[in-house]
Amino acid sequence: MSCVGILPKSNRKRKRNLTELSLGDEPRDVTHITERQDSQLELNSISAANTLIINMQQNSYYCCVYQSETQKLLFLEEIRYIKNDMRFTETLLQQFHPDVLICSNKTKMCLLLDRIDIGDMKIDVKPSKDFNVAEGELFLDSLERGLLRSESSLVAENDLKFISGLRCKDTFPNYLSLISVFSTNFEIHCAQNSRLKKTDLIKFMEFISMQGYLSIDRNSMVALRLGSDKHNVVGLTVSQLFGKCNTKIGNSLLSQYLMRPLINLDDIVARHRAVGQFLEEIKFGKKNSVVGQITDYLAGIADIHTLIQKLKLGNYEATIWKQLQSIFYNFDKLKELIECSPTLRTIDCCIKFIESFDVDNIRKLQEILLETIDFSTDPDNLCIQKNFDSTLQRYKDLYDEMEHILGEKAFELKSLTGLDLVIAYIPQFGYLVAVERHSKTLDSLQSFDLVFTTSTTYYYKDQSMLEMDTNYGDLYSLIRDKEVEILFELQANLFEYGLENLIISYQYIGEIDVLLRFALVSYENNFNKPELIEEEAGVIDLKESFHPLFSTSNFISNDFKVSNSRVVVITGPNFSGKSTLLTQIGITIYLAQIGCFIPAKTGKLSIFRKILTRINTEESININQSTFMKDCQQMSECLMKSTVDSLVLIDEFGKGTDINDGPELFTEEIIGEVVNSIDFKQLEILIDKNNQFSMTFLYQLTDGIASSSAGLYCARRSGIDLAIIERAEFILHLLERGQNIIGEFSLLDENEMKLIGEHKDKIKKFLELNFQEWAPEDHLKLKTELLKILHD
Repeated sequence: MSCVGILPKSNRKRKRNLTELSLGDEPRDVTHITERQDSQLELNSISAANTLIINMQQNSYYCCVYQSETQKLLFLEEIRYIKNDMRFTETLLQQFHPDVLICSNKTKMCLLLDRIDIGDMKIDVKPSKDFNVAEGELFLDSLERGLLRSESSLVAENDLKFISGLRCKDTFPNYLSLISVFSTNFEIHCAQNSRLKKTDLIKFMEFISMQGYLSIDRNSMVALRLGSDKHNVVGLTVSQLFGKCNTKIGNSLLSQYLMRPLINLDDIVARHRAVGQFLEEIKFGKKNSVVGQITDYLAGIADIHTLIQKLKLGNYEATIWKQLQSIFYNFDKLKELIECSPTLRTIDCCIKFIESFDVDNIRKLQEILLETIDFSTDPDNLCIQKNFDSTLQRYKDLYDEMEHILGEKAFELKSLTGLDLVIAYIPQFGYLVAVERHSKTLDSLQSFDLVFTTSTTYYYKDQSMLEMDTNYGDLYSLIRDKEVEILFELQANLFEYGLENLIISYQYIGEIDVLLRFALVSYENNFNKPELIEEEAGVIDLKESFHPLFSTSNFISNDFKVSNSRVVVITGPNFSGKSTLLTQIGITIYLAQIGCFIPAKTGKLSIFRKILTRINTEESININQSTFMKDCQQMSECLMKSTVDSLVLIDEFGKGTDINDGPELFTEEIIGEVVNSIDFKQLEILIDKNNQFSMTFLYQLTDGIASSSAGLYCARRSGIDLAIIERAEFILHLLERGQNIIGEFSLLDENEMKLIGEHKDKIKKFLELNFQEWAPEDHLKLKTELLKILHD
């Protein structure tokens, strides 16, 4: 006797596919159980795209950014339109990396998108009528009503305050026109899922001002190697130096910190203070493992935004509940660890984190979860706690007995019909008699109703199977439906006890993660805390400064000081590190203003509002400009954008034009205005006067002007043939003595005169040739004639 059944996912060890079952002529005593692959609710595709909406009204840009990862809606302050100015567009794309840009046709023309590399970003041009104030008002009203119903939520409370402030702005109608476009987009996505509301897609709203950050254009990002692979930078970048954080929110916030260096002294000092406090804990961590524990707890915190969104969409897969359990556990442990550490509990972001939630509430959430779900019985699958629900437990107990029930029924049928039959239970089809296609018993089943067939088996029902359908029901489906009902109630309970409030705490988790990363990078690279001043502009005073992207074991540190000078000129030979020093200074300023420590023993720095560079020249056949033209454009941008609190770094300007024109233009544009405040410096080198090819670079800054470019030495080190270098050295001596090079090289030496005498007949015949008489198609005849002259 054989029987076939289908059990829940907790019985995977006995899983077997129905079509693979082999029913032999002889009945088997072992009951084979297979499992139907239950299709789970999938998360609908909501738009994973970061969307930027721009609309121009009354000579001003109004912008709104939706960040899908954190469900944030950001409003940018009004920005005045400047004709033919690409800087606004470049800044927005650089800061927010939108996947989609939505704008009107008029706005698109003003943005000058055809002149900018937009990469894979999609542009959606909408008619002006789609920027509808009335539609935006309706969406904002519905959002506000939803927030009022959730007024116990801290997130809702913050957003209600934001909306109230937004309504008080004079530019409120202009922002409503942007909101209307989001409303239309959200409506399209929500149409795919009836459980989703448009207002569910927004968790945070805030105003941001691009005026509150250090301005760094794309050229400077590339030149200083600040950005990621998107900027096509070769070698280690500052972004790669920091690597990855432990949490998803940490990585998102790290990217934001790197892209938006601060200019507010209090904000920068607050970050420095936190990094210093974390650094103390790291140094003390040699004797304990607090930082290691923090890292472990952070790594166990999944993205709360995604989990909440999935729960609202009815996705109850096992991994979601396990991640929630991990979040509750790690929140509790992290708070406990912070409160026990004298250092950690004084850090601002840690204080905000432990004050942002009630530990009793976290434990209540965890208790609700553990009362419902059993995480220990089957770690890989979802299991409801035994005896949690009496009805569910009755279904499961009956299901566990199904093998025995099917066996008894098969025995009963055999006693009535005399046939060895296989009884199968298949969810949604119920209880069936299964017979192989070539079985001899098929002719004896005329009174049975055929339900369906497979390639190997016929499935029948009779009155006894119908009675089993009535008595036992579709157990597998009943179990699944009851589990979904329980999980739905669990979801409601979790939200009722403030699950969404953890989003606020999650934001502080991101801040802790980033500042801890800053501290770890500072510790690993021997960075130190800078002193920042606001009273005096243009101060850079660095002691034992080094480049953060090179190994400190082989790098020679330098002191660098600028206080009253508007311009510092660094001179030195090739290969001496002038460009490296320039980028080192730029990166040091940048690191200080993102809130990290700096690569120097000590540092006293002013707050800079802009970093501008003329270091790298982008070469491309798509750019219809010469190298010098491109350099001039970059220099022009530096001059137009620079202010008294700007850092401008210029490397070898004018190298693409005449040897005299370049320096003259540089002097006229830069030095001519500040000639009385120049502090000339050089990278001094040690040269053996008897052998110019023996040279040691000291890479130390000293006062003075470099006396040589050491070009021949660099050429020799590059592998250029020694004969060529000796020839170049001979020419250099002629130039130094002021001799006539043309006249010198017009003279023939003794060997050359002898060679001409030996071949004067051939030279005469060659000179007598009139090449104008030869047509292009006669090139073979000309070749023959030349060979004849050569070999005569």
